[in-house]
Amino acid sequence: LHLDPVRARRYKFGSTLIHGLNGSLRAIDLATSKMVNPIMLREISIQFVKPVFQEETVEVFIGKLSVDKISIELHKDGKRVQIIDISFEVLKDTTPNMRYSTYWKGGLANPQELLIEDIGDLRGELKLQWDELAFEAVFPSLKKMIPDVQCSTLLGTTKIVGMICPGLNSVYASLRLKFRASSENSVSSLNYRVVSSDARFSRVVMSIHNSVGEGEIEAFFRPPPVQQATYTSICGLLNDNRFAGRNALIIGGSRGIGEVIAKLLAAGGANSVITYANGKEDADCVEKEITQSGGCCKVVPYNVLSGERNIVFNAFEGMITHIYYLASPLVGKSDSALWDHAAFSNYCRYYVQGLADLLAPLVQNKDYRRSDLAIFVPSTVFLNEAGQGFGEYVAAKSAAEVFCTQVRLKCPSWTLEVPRLPRLLTDQTSAVVNARPLETAKTILEYL
Repeated sequence: LHLDPVRARRYKFGSTLIHGLNGSLRAIDLATSKMVNPIMLREISIQFVKPVFQEETVEVFIGKLSVDKISIELHKDGKRVQIIDISFEVLKDTTPNMRYSTYWKGGLANPQELLIEDIGDLRGELKLQWDELAFEAVFPSLKKMIPDVQCSTLLGTTKIVGMICPGLNSVYASLRLKFRASSENSVSSLNYRVVSSDARFSRVVMSIHNSVGEGEIEAFFRPPPVQQATYTSICGLLNDNRFAGRNALIIGGSRGIGEVIAKLLAAGGANSVITYANGKEDADCVEKEITQSGGCCKVVPYNVLSGERNIVFNAFEGMITHIYYLASPLVGKSDSALWDHAAFSNYCRYYVQGLADLLAPLVQNKDYRRSDLAIFVPSTVFLNEAGQGFGEYVAAKSAAEVFCTQVRLKCPSWTLEVPRLPRLLTDQTSAVVNARPLETAKTILEYL
C-alpha cells in the first residue's frame, strides 16, 4: 500500500499512501525545529482522519496552547487529515538525555495477514529497531530535540499495526501514549495486547506499554484486494460459444468489471484484447489464466488520457466488433462543501473525453462508421439512487450517457449499451456486504 503502486491499486484507496505516522513525525519535526531547548514528551495523541496519497501537498498548522502544549493539524485541499496534540517538559540541558549508545537493525520480514476473528486474546512483545543515522537523516529536529527512546517507541506503534495486528490489511486510526516521568535511558521492546475488537466495524483496540510509556492504539482491518471469479468457474456459467465471432476490445481489462468481462467473453468464444494503463502484472495474469485454459486473449498497454490508439486497433487481424469501455479514475466520496470542480473534470476526462478520443478515428473511418460496432459503456445506479458525496462522479456519468446519445446520432448503425449497473464487487467497492465474485460475473453476463 505504501511502496508498490501496482499492488496499491488493488486496494480501496487505489494508489500508494504515505505512512500515517511518517506524516505525524514530519509535522512534529517541523514543530520542534522552532524550539530552542530540547523537550521530553509527556503525552501525545494522534488521530489519522484521512489518508494522504504520495506526492500530495500537505499543509501543517502548529498552534501553541501553552508553554508545554502544542496542537498540530495536517491539511490537504483545505481538509484536516491528521490531528496531533502534544504535552511536554522543556529540558534545561542543551541535549536531551536517554540517548542510545548502540542501535538495532532487522526485525519482521513480512507482515502478518490476520483476520479479526483470530485476534481475541492476541498479545506479544515487539523488538524495537533503531538506526540513529537513518532516523536523523529523515527527522533531524526530532533526533536533536526528543529522546531516542521516545522516538523509537512511537515508531514501534506503526510496526505493530502494519506488521502484526491487523498486519498487511490494516489502517492506523489513532494513538494515545503517555510517557513515564522517570523514563529509562534504554528500551528494546514494546508490549501489545488486544483489549477489544468489533467485527461489525473491523475495529481493534490494543494497549501498549514498555519502560518508557503506555497507551492505546486504534486500528481497522481494511478489506483485502478483491479476487474476481476464476476463469474456470466463469466457464461453468456458459454452455455455448455465444460470443464466437466477436473481436472485443476491453479498455481497462486488468481488474474489476473489465477482468470479469474478459473472462466471460473468452468463455463464450470471443477473441479479446484487454488494455491496462498501470497494471501490467494484473493484465498478464488475466491473459495467462484465460489462454492456459484454451481461451483467446491478448494484452496491450493503453492510457485513455494519452495513449496511442493505433496500438489497440492494430492488435486485431480484422475489424473490432465490440468495445467495452471500463476506464475509470479512483472513485471517492467528496467532502467538498458544495462542488469539487477538479474532481468532476477528472471524472469527465476518463468517462467522456477518453471515450471520445478512442472513438474519433473509428467515426472517421467509413468502414467502421457503416459497421455494426457494439459499444458497452457502464453507467451507475447512483443516477437513480442519489448517493451523498458522489455528486461529481454521478454528474460525470450522466455526461457520459449524454455523450453516448450523441454517438448514436452520429453513427446510427452502431449499438451503444449504457446500463446503470448496481454496485458490484470490485477493488473500489470491496465493502459491498455479502458479495460473491461469481455473483458479479452472473450480473455482468446479463448485459453482454
